[in-house]
Amino acid sequence: MATSHISLDTGSTLRTATHTITEDAATKHIPRSVLNDSAGADHGVAANPLYVIPSGGVTTISGVVTVTGSTVIVSMPAITGSTSVVNTVAITGNVTAIGTTIVGTTSTLVLNVQGATGGIPLSVTGSTVIVSMPAITGSTSVVNTVTITGSTTVVGTVAITGSTAIVAALPAGTNNIGDVDVLSMPTVTITGSTTIVGTVTITGSTTLVGTSTITGSTSVVNTVTVTGNTTLVHVGFPNKASVVAEVTTAGTTTLIPSHATLCIYLTDLVVSNGAAAGSVKFGETNTTTQSNVKIGSLYFAVNGGCVFPIINPIKCSATTPLVMTAVSCTTLSATATYYYAA
Repeated sequence: MATSHISLDTGSTLRTATHTITEDAATKHIPRSVLNDSAGADHGVAANPLYVIPSGGVTTISGVVTVTGSTVIVSMPAITGSTSVVNTVAITGNVTAIGTTIVGTTSTLVLNVQGATGGIPLSVTGSTVIVSMPAITGSTSVVNTVTITGSTTVVGTVAITGSTAIVAALPAGTNNIGDVDVLSMPTVTITGSTTIVGTVTITGSTTLVGTSTITGSTSVVNTVTVTGNTTLVHVGFPNKASVVAEVTTAGTTTLIPSHATLCIYLTDLVVSNGAAAGSVKFGETNTTTQSNVKIGSLYFAVNGGCVFPIINPIKCSATTPLVMTAVSCTTLSATATYYYAA
């Protein structure tokens, strides 16, 4: 409203401050009042703000509050209405915001929560959608659902006890996400060309539809159905090799040499006898000690022999060779396939 004054003639001109209003088709004057403290300083100015302290110390704001300037809130109760903040508000006490919307532009809006030492934990207990946010450098505890659709860098510790949805994929390149425990997996169907280089343990039913090359160690506990072209390289037997030993006199001969640190695993064996009937047995280091014997005596007639694969490889002790001892067999050959492992 416009300002005016009333002049009183008491021998000299005095003025009293008023506001003018129009009422009953006439201009009327309403006196204006100024609040002062005991020292005469005005209240309600920037240097001496006006404080409102209701009885009981509780203020309930149930309507719409719009703050357009810079405001310092020392402490406040819960905000249950709609609050629009246009400028800067510094909150130094405990604030509970219920159903509050902070409105700003997506490029400049920043919610900054600071304590006395520069940062306090931010606890989100409701469902929150974060469109874009700066780096999180403190401790953050999420109790409910948080959906992050923008770019976010988390520097500190994040404890997520609720539901978490990762909308975007990890960026291209090498991403180390640490140890991940996979408690269960659905049925896996490989429909394209797949190369498996490492160790694979299959405990469920697996269907290989496309072309697959498995070059590592594979342990199959259940059913594998191969409907495409599949190449199995060294399945279960890494570093597989073969050796041939031929003897012309009876006695003990090294068939497979020892490894400096690993064990011998015997996988296949072919033995052929010559003109003299006799027997042969196999063991680690020697065959005179019964505990060293790995394959007991095989008895052959003249020109006899045997061929057999070993489904479960026969293991020798580490750093020991596999030897064969021929009795009465003066002409004998043996071929073995094997690999070294721990």
